[in-house]
Amino acid sequence: MSFRNILIALFFVLCACQNVFASLPLQVVVEGVEPPLYDNILAQLKIYLHRQSDRLSEKNLDVLDKQAEKDIRNALAPYGYYSPTISGTLIQKDGVWRANYFVDKGKPVIIRKVDVRIVGTGNDNPRLVELLAQQPLLQGDILQQKKYKDYKKSLIRVAFEEGYLQASFLRHRLDIHRKGYFSDITLVLQLGPLYKFGELESTQQVINSDLLSRYKPYSSGDPYRAVQLFEFQKYLYQSGYFEQVVVRGDISAAEDQNVPIHVDITPLEKLNKYTFGLGYATDTGARATFVWDNKLLNTEGHRFKTGLQIGELESSILANYEIPFNDPRFEKIFFKTLYQEQDWDDTDTTLLSVGSSYVYSKPRTKYSFGLEYRDEDYTIGTTSDHVYLLVPTVSASYIIANDLLHTKKGIQLNGSLRGASETFFSDESFLQMTVSSKVVLSPFEKWRIIGRGLLGATLIDDLAHLPPTLRFYAGGDNSVRGYGYRGIGEKDSDGAIIGGLYTLVGSVELERSFSEYLAGAVFWDVGNATDKIEFDFSQGAGVGGRLNLPFGQVRLDLATAITESGFPVRLHLSVGGEF
Repeated sequence: MSFRNILIALFFVLCACQNVFASLPLQVVVEGVEPPLYDNILAQLKIYLHRQSDRLSEKNLDVLDKQAEKDIRNALAPYGYYSPTISGTLIQKDGVWRANYFVDKGKPVIIRKVDVRIVGTGNDNPRLVELLAQQPLLQGDILQQKKYKDYKKSLIRVAFEEGYLQASFLRHRLDIHRKGYFSDITLVLQLGPLYKFGELESTQQVINSDLLSRYKPYSSGDPYRAVQLFEFQKYLYQSGYFEQVVVRGDISAAEDQNVPIHVDITPLEKLNKYTFGLGYATDTGARATFVWDNKLLNTEGHRFKTGLQIGELESSILANYEIPFNDPRFEKIFFKTLYQEQDWDDTDTTLLSVGSSYVYSKPRTKYSFGLEYRDEDYTIGTTSDHVYLLVPTVSASYIIANDLLHTKKGIQLNGSLRGASETFFSDESFLQMTVSSKVVLSPFEKWRIIGRGLLGATLIDDLAHLPPTLRFYAGGDNSVRGYGYRGIGEKDSDGAIIGGLYTLVGSVELERSFSEYLAGAVFWDVGNATDKIEFDFSQGAGVGGRLNLPFGQVRLDLATAITESGFPVRLHLSVGGEF
């Protein structure tokens, strides 16, 4: 055979293969029904599901057409229609096959009787009582088998979740009378004995047994609920005391329906963490930091953390001691010592602070009560003083957000109240309130609107007697951009910025994402800090770039002080999450 003949033969083979595997042009139309019946028919109608198959031929097309009536009946039955009338045609016209089916769903099967009961001890369980009250199978409704199956599963699931681990149906019947177009439903659930949380068992020696037990989200003798074991495991892991945690209930070892709980723990490989870093922010300048963080000091769960910072405008030494309290999942007591030196513009201050605080913290809410003794030596402009203050503080915050680092929608509210009295070991008397909020909205895809506000007020006889670390200032990365850090406030006779007794700051920002990591923004900030309740707002506006990273957002802003002559421009750099 010549080479030419071989090529011709191969050509005809390829054409034959193409004809074998080419799909038939097919259109499938179903009429007479609406969703969800229509959707369920298409989901089960095999001729529709195979309409684009490369293996579809005239022979199997005929088989699928004959199967169509059965497919449609099976799709209608779960919705209570057992006697439909179905007519169909399969024709070829203009080279296209058309399968048309008209469905008259017929008379539905109606629920005639419903007998749903829970028998045995525990039938007054609140969740089960609520489930009975909300049952979807009502007399006179069209029968839907999916609702019956789902509700049946819900009864068993909730019974198990509430500690009835031997719950079972004494009777579970769905009687369908097709000729009479009615159905009867019978569900009788017997709960059986109630299983309870038993003894807590663990061989771990990382923390003492009392502290371990206080992380439980349940009490011994409470109904056994598997979901609370997962909560227990989560809280233990979040404590930071352990490398790994596994909490399990041993149902097979239950005595008198009391299930023993086992906690298996892997200790931390390293209890101490040392961190050294270099950083820069436009507000605080260059800085070097060293932190020693002890994760677990003793079996009581105490922690210790100390840090040293040396910077252009601020240097400090901080020691923080943490003790888990009462319910350690949410409650902590802190003892803190701080030595801090700050120097900006015409202000120089040295602060020594010793205090303690109680903190209650949950994912959305946090509040604290603290008492702090402050020894501050300061110079502002031409004024110098040395003040001792005993300052009690109350603070609270509330957050709702889809993500604390990369927020699409969220709101944060903060408030604090602190003060001192000459009657109680203080050189001066004052009372100070601060309220702040932040809102993040995403009205359109790739767009965010970010708004924030701050209101503060101080009651004191004379601003000169209030240390600079307790005064209000505006300006900087997180205040009014376009101005320097603490660059807005009352001025003395020499023009030095001395802060204020009152402050009001607001900002609105529009951000647009260009990719997963990059975004741009435009913003407008207003604010001031004064010694009287009269505000002549300083204003800043500008544009910025955003880099979204796993630890938060890097924000680089170019802003101008639009209320200053010459419209000076300033660069701002900040890092962190939204809340």
